[in-house]
Amino acid sequence: MPKDILGAAKMAEFLIAPETENARQFVQALVKQTFDHEAAYHPRKRKRREADQKAFERAIAAYAGDLLHHSANQEADGFMYRPGDRDKLSETLVSGRHFEQLNTYWREMNLTEMTGFFQAKTHLECPTDDVYLARTRRIRATQALLDKAAGFELYPDTILADFPKQSRLIRPVTVRDEVYLTPRKRRPPRNMKIRGPGYERQVALVTELNQAYAHHSFNLEDQPRLYRLFNRGNFADFNFNKGGRLYCASDDNWQSIDSETRKGIEIDGEPTVELDVRASHLAILHGLHGKSLDTQADPYHIDGIEREVVKLIFTAWTGRGTPPAQWPKKEAEKYAQRHGRKLSDTYKLKDVVAALRNRHPVLDKIKPRALDWSNLQFVESECFLSVMLELFRCYEVPALPVHDSLIVRKRDGDLVEDILGQSYQRRLGFRPVIKAA
Repeated sequence: MPKDILGAAKMAEFLIAPETENARQFVQALVKQTFDHEAAYHPRKRKRREADQKAFERAIAAYAGDLLHHSANQEADGFMYRPGDRDKLSETLVSGRHFEQLNTYWREMNLTEMTGFFQAKTHLECPTDDVYLARTRRIRATQALLDKAAGFELYPDTILADFPKQSRLIRPVTVRDEVYLTPRKRRPPRNMKIRGPGYERQVALVTELNQAYAHHSFNLEDQPRLYRLFNRGNFADFNFNKGGRLYCASDDNWQSIDSETRKGIEIDGEPTVELDVRASHLAILHGLHGKSLDTQADPYHIDGIEREVVKLIFTAWTGRGTPPAQWPKKEAEKYAQRHGRKLSDTYKLKDVVAALRNRHPVLDKIKPRALDWSNLQFVESECFLSVMLELFRCYEVPALPVHDSLIVRKRDGDLVEDILGQSYQRRLGFRPVIKAA
């Protein structure tokens, strides 16, 4: 199987359920077929409890629905993937145990086919060079499963109309931990179960944003939906004040596509503009120390050093909380692919670090796990959250966040730019440069 096809596979969410009569009848038939196979080839010693039976039926429906949905992904030749992490699966309609059973049963029944195992990158949503991998397979529906669905007039291109996403299962707020095994080595972050007034307040704010989207139309495949991700929930000083970015929780992820493609997004049938805060984290770092970032000059311009190199060193510095001692591996690989030369052959790292420190002495205020990416990201997220809520509440203006930028209707551009500037002014004492991306 060509690598580009396999690389186009998307992760199954297992959050959909049958809603139409055709979908329910299809699921009933698939449940019977699956249970008959189990009885014949994997007989149980005791009958399932009623609650377990219902849970397994929901798992069959969600798994089958996702298989049909991803069959429409022609770039991936119908493949999807899903790591078997039981902790993560517990937040879906398919438990880890049911996932393993259905993988076995349906392959034997010729309803699915799988590739060999590969390592899928997990999403950390933080600017470090850490990459955590999850062992998984790529999976797709066979023609037999597609034909069975077609017998109930269910087709991949329209399956989400019959199997809508269960929004109630999507947590509007997620809190992850950060555990160090050694001073430099971390284990993969895990979701934490945190409740209480602080959590409920965050849930209410994100829910308000998601409900507001329902009053507007978008030329996206799925209605926009957000969740807010907080990090370092296990730190002693955590108070929903680390990380906090807003991420896309809907199928059509506008945040993951390139900026040129995002220019084609329409809101209420109107063209949009993406307003970007220039050097947002660097501006915030200055503001937290009573300083203003020079708005006249490019903050990432240093004579003799490419802008992208200056920027990646700043990101690495805030990501680790210390000046980088070696070139960030992932970024170095991307640089070599783009330019056909190695970063280490082009620049001396210590010279770039020294030049950046001289350009912005405030960088020495950064401290690992005390003032680094998670703190800067939180201030930024608070600015953008307040702007989006004000736009919705006072002007009925929808906005799609892309971390340090907002996608809005062109006719709302001046209003949004002003409110965004005011938000930074209130928190940091100055207005940053805001421009159309």
